Amino acid sequence: VFDKERDIIPALKAALSRNVDVSIIIQDEPKSAEFLNHARKFLEDRLLPGEVSVIGCGALPELDVIRNLPWNFAVMDGKATRTELDKGVVQATACANDPATAKDLIATFKKIQRFLRACGNGVDYLAPNAPSLA
Repeated sequence: VFDKERDIIPALKAALSRNVDVSIIIQDEPKSAEFLNHARKFLEDRLLPGEVSVIGCGALPELDVIRNLPWNFAVMDGKATRTELDKGVVQATACANDPATAKDLIATFKKIQRFLRACGNGVDYLAPNAPSLA
């Protein structure tokens, strides 16, 4: 949910240093090998207390249902939300204090995450044998 003007790597580092867990589902192939490299390093070095996971849909047609979801969302601190109804347009609605919506979005995220892990076709970009982005 970051635009091209902001750098997600310092944001990731800041969140992990505050012991905030960061979980990301990528609908398409990740565009930033640099981000994944930093995320792997943060995870491997264990210098920061938070956890990070990055799971992608891979290329299998069975996962088109997730890959083609039209929206993006983020939940912060269990109560703040940011939702883009059209992932092709950088325009979002945000709320700093909506625990009920945040809870629903977290549940949706976890269902998608469990599905990707259970089907065995999702790609864990931080696993030791993860595909490399050159």
